[in-house]
Amino acid sequence: MQVILFAKFTWADRATAWFRDELIKYASKDPYGGYQVYGGYQYQTMSQFLDMNTKRLVPMCFLAEEYLQVCEQEFTKLVRLGAAGMLFDECQHHGPAYGCFDPAHGHRPGANVYANDRELIRRLDHIAKARGNAEFFHAGEACYDWEMEAYHLLYFRSWNKSHVPAERYLLPHALIMTAVNGFDDRNMVNQCLLYRYIMSYEPYNFKGSLDDFPRTVEYGGKMEALRTELREYFWDGTFRDTLGATVTTVDGNTHHPYTVYTRRRWRRRAGHRQL
Repeated sequence: MQVILFAKFTWADRATAWFRDELIKYASKDPYGGYQVYGGYQYQTMSQFLDMNTKRLVPMCFLAEEYLQVCEQEFTKLVRLGAAGMLFDECQHHGPAYGCFDPAHGHRPGANVYANDRELIRRLDHIAKARGNAEFFHAGEACYDWEMEAYHLLYFRSWNKSHVPAERYLLPHALIMTAVNGFDDRNMVNQCLLYRYIMSYEPYNFKGSLDDFPRTVEYGGKMEALRTELREYFWDGTFRDTLGATVTTVDGNTHHPYTVYTRRRWRRRAGHRQL
């Protein structure tokens, strides 16, 4: 078993003394010198539903060299703990911040705060390798295509019934993981087979255990057995979306969704339709 630790470098918590005393210097600033604020999240406590103690999050400037050094120091703690990798949550955005206007950060006014998104991960990977962990695994939430030059895996939640596998189009063989959190979640297990997604079992939205939804785990195991048996199509083949085949229902209507995978060597096709 390998342990992947959760990390988040995008924000600073405005309520902490660390932010007030130090990190405020590296916050992304607007043209008037004020730092930008993200409203935060309300989860499952009454006080948060009433917006009484919601954490206000401040996007940090990744162009400030001093802040990148803070990230490096925090990341070193993960490596020292012996983690096999990390999941950088919310790596795909910087909240309301697009440009930073703080002249003390060493960049031009209004510089794009996304510019060092890859640089940070490359530095962290260098730290892991320098400490003897050459196989350290870097996963990120909903990485955009540019970030995938530095990350090993993209994680997102794709349970919307209108989900379009855009990332699979852009990155046909990238490692993409999605959440499976229903209590008999055949739809999401099927979606993972359709689009070559890795399953992330998440009972009670990360707060439970696999024993909480035995039907989902059982069905997921059957799907993985099928995908392993036919891995030359569903793992190693070429994703073709719906090109090369048509699936119809008994009454002659087009069935949706379905996908086509082409075996690389002999160009034979395999398909899967979601029931």
